[in-house]
Amino acid sequence: MEKYARRCDVTQEGMNHGYCILDGWMYIKYEKDMLQHITDETDYNDIEEAYKSDYFYYTDWFDTIEEEDEWYTEDGRLIVNIIMKTMYKVVTVDEFGLPVTQEDGFKTSAEAQQEAKECIERWGEQFGQDFWVEPYEQQPYKEPRTYNNNAVDGWEDLYPLDENQD
Repeated sequence: MEKYARRCDVTQEGMNHGYCILDGWMYIKYEKDMLQHITDETDYNDIEEAYKSDYFYYTDWFDTIEEEDEWYTEDGRLIVNIIMKTMYKVVTVDEFGLPVTQEDGFKTSAEAQQEAKECIERWGEQFGQDFWVEPYEQQPYKEPRTYNNNAVDGWEDLYPLDENQD
């Protein structure tokens, strides 16, 4: 199955080359659709005027899809790759003896070890803190869920605010 880096906003097809409008605001795959867009949706007289004013550019994305990226099928369906990657974080303990992540997102253990060493040099002697490296599995991004009254956890659905209270 071929992977496509973008989806055309007109045809909804996957695309690896085409028109990029306003640095990613919109993507168009075919020239005929781009000409129609310029004529119907903008104040430009023609496609050349739109190009000269940096309204769009033509590009390709053949080599931009990485193993862990999301991508599109030919018919425009989004495929989200949920490969879990091992990442590394620098950890210390707080005043109650509970572990606290100092910094995370390191791709290699060596990078995290270097940060832990720098943390020890900065704060270890002064505060007697120790820092170490722990691996963790990077979780795929999830859109935050919101509920009634823009609640994040949903409690407002169960207990709506009484707006008549003084």
